[in-house]
Amino acid sequence: MEVYPPKRLVDTDKWLEEAQNNAENDTLKQQISDSRKIVMETMVSKIDAYAKGETVVDQSNIADVYDGANLMFDYVEERTDSDKVKNDISVSRDKIEKEIKKYDADNGFSELTENDAQEINETYARANKQSEKTQIPPEQYANIWNNIELSDESKREEIISSFNEAALKQAAQNAAVKHKGAKGKDLDAALKDELDNAYIEQLGA
Repeated sequence: MEVYPPKRLVDTDKWLEEAQNNAENDTLKQQISDSRKIVMETMVSKIDAYAKGETVVDQSNIADVYDGANLMFDYVEERTDSDKVKNDISVSRDKIEKEIKKYDADNGFSELTENDAQEINETYARANKQSEKTQIPPEQYANIWNNIELSDESKREEIISSFNEAALKQAAQNAAVKHKGAKGKDLDAALKDELDNAYIEQLGA
């Protein structure tokens, strides 16, 4: 589980860029510029880790990672002159494309028709909305975080919140695919089951 996922890094740099443009003095501009360098270095380091295979993306989480990673690849590629970084981005893109294709094949996405896709999207919208009312974490995991040591205890609440959000999103996605067209109580039951599964998978990731 990443404390600073790719999308959050991109959003942070965009926010800093706006702040830098609006800064009223050179000292503040320089301070913000220094912060942006750190954010960019962090993104480049992540890309390097993807390219070297040091970051292993678990299949249960690939759907969440895919969009954010590609957003970061695009963002950095537009802002770097380094041939090494551009090559690392290319290598990383190839790797994550292979991972998402495997995910699609394993989960039956490869053979979806346009009508299937539309029905899944509609079910996902309902599941995503319903997930806001779902107990998180699931009842049987209510005390799980009391027994887990995190790599950065100072950011404990942020890490737990990110984990829970990822689990809810994964549950909504899986419920939409496996139970496309489900509504009401049927969707509630599917979402509960998938949230249990998502928690098990992510805790073991």
